[in-house]
Amino acid sequence: MRLRLASLGPVLALLLGASCSNEFLPPSYLHELRVLALEASPLEAGPGERVKVRPRIYLPAGESLTLARWSFCPIQLGSEAGNRCVDARCESELVPAADGSLEVEPVSLALACAASLGLPAGAPTPGASSAAASLESVVRGELRSSAGVAREAVLRLPLYPLAPPPSRNRPPAIVSVRLGGEALPLGGGTLSRSVRAGSELALELEVDAASMDRYVDEAGRERSEEPLLSFFATAGRFEDDRLTGLVTRTTWRANELEAGQDRALLYVVARDLRGGQTALGPFELRLER
Repeated sequence: MRLRLASLGPVLALLLGASCSNEFLPPSYLHELRVLALEASPLEAGPGERVKVRPRIYLPAGESLTLARWSFCPIQLGSEAGNRCVDARCESELVPAADGSLEVEPVSLALACAASLGLPAGAPTPGASSAAASLESVVRGELRSSAGVAREAVLRLPLYPLAPPPSRNRPPAIVSVRLGGEALPLGGGTLSRSVRAGSELALELEVDAASMDRYVDEAGRERSEEPLLSFFATAGRFEDDRLTGLVTRTTWRANELEAGQDRALLYVVARDLRGGQTALGPFELRLER
């Protein structure tokens, strides 16, 4: 037994060394194609209304999209079925506009889908919620970068074929972004001073409480939304990259920088966990060695 264990020693050392040499990249570190958010307006559509979806995509410099296929299904079978469309005949292609946004009139497509399935107007439809008189549709994206990285994006959208609800869900509204004590434009901007390697900056955000809606959950209980904040960067590391609350604070550190990195791009995404998504950035930092 001693001989066998001794013979395994070099193999174990090699395996342990290999595992330790692989750098652990946190989910917040942007180094390849990533879909940060799918911003939709309105989040709950009624008859005759068009929904605009804006994909917020990060693509590294020098790379391009070799595939960007988007589709819409007005009636999907739920997450347990992988958000599969009720029928392939109901799925339609979405062609991005020049700015990358997508537009669709979902309720009319849902009615056409029901007709193609032989369901009379007003009849219960697969995927429908009788309590809310709503359907759940889905926008799906398939993307691939020139580096060979593939991503799938899914956004579920409630539809109201008869009339929209009196109070509709709204996306979270971020009203303040402060980096290193400096207020930055919400549309993105560059920190006025450069940042030395090894230093750290506080990143503080405030979400408008008025944009957090009240709703009734599946158990019939009335609840209030709480925003989930996610942070992303192309360089450095966050102390915490996911936080909840109207006022949040994390720390970005200029450490574990790769060779040649002379700037960092930071992004912030707020979600209400009911489909509402808001992405801000990039916020640029100039790095000094």
